[in-house]
Amino acid sequence: MRQITIILMLLSAGLSASAQTFDTFEWAAAEISGKVYAKAAILVPVEFQGVSKRFYAQLDTGSDATILYGRCLRKHDVPVDSASDSTSSFRWYGHALKASPLQKAMVIDWDMEADTGAASETPEGLIVGTIGLDLIVGKILVLDFPATKYAVLDDTTHLSSVLPADIDFVDGAVSYNKFYLSVLLGEDTVQAVRYDCGSSTATLMLPRDWWEWATGYKGTEPEVIRDSVPAWGQYVHCLTAPAKHEMKIGKFRVMNPPVTFVDWPDPSLATGKFLGSAAFYDSCIVVVDCIHERFGVALTK
Repeated sequence: MRQITIILMLLSAGLSASAQTFDTFEWAAAEISGKVYAKAAILVPVEFQGVSKRFYAQLDTGSDATILYGRCLRKHDVPVDSASDSTSSFRWYGHALKASPLQKAMVIDWDMEADTGAASETPEGLIVGTIGLDLIVGKILVLDFPATKYAVLDDTTHLSSVLPADIDFVDGAVSYNKFYLSVLLGEDTVQAVRYDCGSSTATLMLPRDWWEWATGYKGTEPEVIRDSVPAWGQYVHCLTAPAKHEMKIGKFRVMNPPVTFVDWPDPSLATGKFLGSAAFYDSCIVVVDCIHERFGVALTK
């Protein structure tokens, strides 16, 4: 891995009205085990100083670090000086500041699409990185899934103007650029669940023993769905089955949500619990408040 210094200039027209606060994200589609998922990843627009073309990065709160894809950048002639701490200016929308302090972003030479041929001009063909939670810590992320809008706020001054009055918050915690909350399965509390909006096709991901407890399956039953999904530059095997009980996050409920076990190759993820976005993107606004360490869900319909 190599590092370059990037200036994150996070722009919007201001926070005086909700229309000005929000920016639009795109959904990236993906085919997994022969099934096409129209909402597989959240893409936010990215611009590099001196480059006229608009690019995209995946918004991924499950990542604790912002990453730029070296091969993609070079393919699109975006200047990258990997031999020094030179500066490459970088904008991603959804924030009121004209400029932010210097940040560090990893530049790595893998991406699953860059070596498959010429890049397309669609958002999926112009993905050059991942925006991680490191750029949201100390701020508030608002995701309006049905409207495909997002906002990143520095404080709560304008939060009430962009949220439904009945939004329900639960306690969360920020630790090492990761956001955690607790969810209920039936009457049992599952603690230290990491919110991972990058896992847009999943609802709840648990380690193998937790998965067996939550679903009542062992993994060999015909009812269990077996898939291979892309993650961190490779494909990983997973098992999915419905939970025995409903999932609750405050007042928000999902009856018998799909629960997935992912056979992560990284041992540090093997014991992790993750909340994806699949339960939210049809009808919810989600708030990841990294200032007050709370997680909010509101139904939009």
